[in-house]
Amino acid sequence: MNPDKVIQLGKQQWDKFEQSWPERFYRSIPKVVHTMATTRKHVKVGEHDVINTKAIYARAMSLHNTSRDMDPTTLLSYELSPVPTAFFDDHGDMRLTSSKSTLKNALKIKTAQRTQPGPIDVIVLDGCAVLWVIPWPPTGSSVQGFLDRFRNYLQKRLLQADAFLVFDRCVQSSTKDATRASRENKCSRVYTLKSTTRLPAQSVVLTVSKNKAQLIDITVSDLRLHADEFQTKRLVVTGYRTLLRTDLSAQ
Repeated sequence: MNPDKVIQLGKQQWDKFEQSWPERFYRSIPKVVHTMATTRKHVKVGEHDVINTKAIYARAMSLHNTSRDMDPTTLLSYELSPVPTAFFDDHGDMRLTSSKSTLKNALKIKTAQRTQPGPIDVIVLDGCAVLWVIPWPPTGSSVQGFLDRFRNYLQKRLLQADAFLVFDRCVQSSTKDATRASRENKCSRVYTLKSTTRLPAQSVVLTVSKNKAQLIDITVSDLRLHADEFQTKRLVVTGYRTLLRTDLSAQ
């Protein structure tokens, strides 16, 4: 295996290929970089090379068990797999949760408001979830139209109690990266959003991280601009990507 020399080998191949022009321009280029996938032993099943990684892992665990004081019953009570298959597929890619709403509805318990123990002390709102909940303005509307609807939504919630509006923080190299990448595979166009610009479709804005970050920043700025509308109750906003914490009721 020599993937650590891929740049060096690639330059050598390019020089050799360039020197062969024009006679050998259409000749095939041999593979000189050998990875673990190409060097491991495999079994030919039809047109596919099949590598039983689970069997290899199981044998390794058995050998390990012979040299340590470990109960085989306890060892074999766990799944013999190089990765937790509940979280990762056979290629090592993380499985994405596509039915969170189903789990949420299964756990939800409906109760009458009159049976509650007392008044609500505080409401904690998932800012990114609120972006999806608010009805998206019709085609041709400006970003300001969405901002007005966002403020109206908060004002109704503040009639009940103080509110903490919490937006996600975008942390690089986190488990959330796989979800963001999956969303952006469907749409990747980046817009320059301002309060006066035309509002793109909801799927375009909220599934592309850069568009979503802009919308949240604009939303927080708009809430600051209209802070005097939230004096009846306390509204605390935690910003996006940073540890920004703004108490609008104190302004």
